[in-house]
Amino acid sequence: MARYSVSDKNRYGFRDGLYQTMAWMVLAFIAVGLVTELLAGPLFYSLYREENTLGLGEVGNLPELDTPVAESIADMERLGRFTLVTTGTVLKYDTINDQGTIYHRLTLPSGERVVARINQKALQETDQAGVYRLPVGCWREWEAPEKVMVFSGLLVTSHYVDMYGDYRALLPEWEFGHALGMQMGILAFLAAGFYHRFSGVRQGRFAPIFLDKTDPLLPKNDLELWCASTYALPLRALPGAEGWPLITRCHRTRSEVEKTKAALAGEWDVYDAAQGIEAVHRLSEPWSWGDGPEGGNAAWDLCRANQLLGMLYHAGMLDRSTLNQEFSRVGKVIQQRFSSWQELTDEYWAGCPARARPYLEDLLLDLRTQRWGPYSIPWRTALSWSPEGESGEEQEVKKILGQYRRTF
Repeated sequence: MARYSVSDKNRYGFRDGLYQTMAWMVLAFIAVGLVTELLAGPLFYSLYREENTLGLGEVGNLPELDTPVAESIADMERLGRFTLVTTGTVLKYDTINDQGTIYHRLTLPSGERVVARINQKALQETDQAGVYRLPVGCWREWEAPEKVMVFSGLLVTSHYVDMYGDYRALLPEWEFGHALGMQMGILAFLAAGFYHRFSGVRQGRFAPIFLDKTDPLLPKNDLELWCASTYALPLRALPGAEGWPLITRCHRTRSEVEKTKAALAGEWDVYDAAQGIEAVHRLSEPWSWGDGPEGGNAAWDLCRANQLLGMLYHAGMLDRSTLNQEFSRVGKVIQQRFSSWQELTDEYWAGCPARARPYLEDLLLDLRTQRWGPYSIPWRTALSWSPEGESGEEQEVKKILGQYRRTF
């Protein structure tokens, strides 16, 4: 016989409702990405350009007309900010590549040879072909990388000419908008997935993949756990049911809720909460109990009364407070009529149709052997209900469900 588990949906989490969740995530990605790219992108591009554009006279920017030209190291030290003049041949061939960072070897008019890092996006042509004014630069002390130190003795390596500064290449407006749209789309994709799963868990459509105690269809107090245990056997026998310890047959996916409503209408002639509670009251009144399955017996009717309450809650016809109120009323009747889980389940089994008894007997024996199963909650548990909406006692539900989850 297959082992009884908390819920396959609890164990696998995203198996239920996965395609719906993925559809919402993809729609969120497309919608937010497009809106951001087409509308927000142009608005933020001006801020991006302002933030990433060098100011006039800053290192790495184009030289101004009045930017002085340095001809020696002494000039660079004296001027602070300056430009240099060199040829395109030097810029193309006299280079040092240090892991992708390009340095240039420059010979100053004074004959001194230095290392420069140059922003080639800010070169300025002169009247002489092939001769360029370099970006605004400064003379900086540094620890030269190994590839530069190879030229020690041929170049000054204690300092270098910084003509790059804080320059960052600007993206074109379309590329900036696309990148921003992709980033926001990915955030929306993830947020939609989390929100859809979180809201689905809160509404009972599917079980949480983590933190299974947040499942709203699990018992929240001893009253709910005790009453859910009274119909653990019939739910265990239903194909595809998740069953105990949920207070309903399964989670509230759209198809399962429709099945529950169809069962209420077809088997009980119940279409709303008032009709459902009337049927529960009828089943829990002593005058309705007969002898045998044809006329019903006390255990058969009372357990079905609680099961009917679970169906009404699953279909969204009852709120949690009304469910607890009716659970408390029916549960107390059961405690008065029977003295133990053994007596209740024996009589329930005897009230079942004869053809189902062999199968149900095996299931019943299996449930009874579970240390933290439905019949481990004390029979004389206080089945209190508070009209003020208090949650009720939680001692047994915390202990049993905690052990039950750790067991499987």
